Amino acid sequence: MAKRDMVGDVPGNVLGMLGDLNFKLQHGVITPTQLDLFLKKQNPFEVVGWLDAILNREEELHGAFFSKNFAKKFDYSQFSATLEKYGEAKFAEWKKIGLEPHFLPSVEMSQNKDFPGWKVKPEQWFYDQVDKGNVLGSPLCLGEFDIDGMVVLVDTRCKPAYWGNGKQMWENDNLFGEIIAKLREEEKIVDYNPRASRFGVSALEIEQKIAPALATKLGLEPRQVRLERAIEFNVLSQLLTDTLRAKDGETNTRVWFADHFDEYRLHGGNSDCGGFAYVHCYSADYHWHSKGSFRLLAVL
Repeated sequence: MAKRDMVGDVPGNVLGMLGDLNFKLQHGVITPTQLDLFLKKQNPFEVVGWLDAILNREEELHGAFFSKNFAKKFDYSQFSATLEKYGEAKFAEWKKIGLEPHFLPSVEMSQNKDFPGWKVKPEQWFYDQVDKGNVLGSPLCLGEFDIDGMVVLVDTRCKPAYWGNGKQMWENDNLFGEIIAKLREEEKIVDYNPRASRFGVSALEIEQKIAPALATKLGLEPRQVRLERAIEFNVLSQLLTDTLRAKDGETNTRVWFADHFDEYRLHGGNSDCGGFAYVHCYSADYHWHSKGSFRLLAVL
């Protein structure tokens, strides 16, 4: 029987194979997911269906943000059922306008929680106001509408940096540009230049005019479309590390949030004030005429 080449207690051919896999991983020939499948003795090159691709990615994102051990308890059956309900064609259509489906598990994002991907928490002022009962609803809870979680459509664009006295635009905004321009032409919301800009609108205009118009465009009920809450903005921007909005905390503009603070609404995200950590409030009828914008969320 021929003697096998050994390096320590490991056969040389095994070390060679591991070195080859590491080289391919570093140079993008294979993905971490494919390597994981190979080590589990599964076919890493099997064509994955659209549904499984979304579910696999979601599990990876949650594992990286919450930790794999914590994310094991999440039940994705509701997420899977919702994806099947709307179908591949509908999600492909929504993806063309910058929207992706994601699952927000029911997790209380209290200040003492320590998750590996939660590198920037909302500032102390936000938690103080929550403790005082000044922020209505369940401001710290993800997936608030269901015991297991909430399926949402997320705008993955990064908000733009301030430029040209408020002339900055959201990149590739085929989601809102036409809607906003039409509402301004019809004098249903306050005018602004450029007319298709997401800037210069109040929280009330968003809730009463823009959100219903987007719901119609998406084929959803008006109640399904709303502003993101402060904690959703904070978590989603750090959860979706493979999207442009992961850089949201680095741009010096702000977005309105859905959270009610008496007659005010919360807003935040301005890099000049703390980026992902920044949260404050302003009157819901106020128009941010150069640095204030918005992003909407659809609950499926």
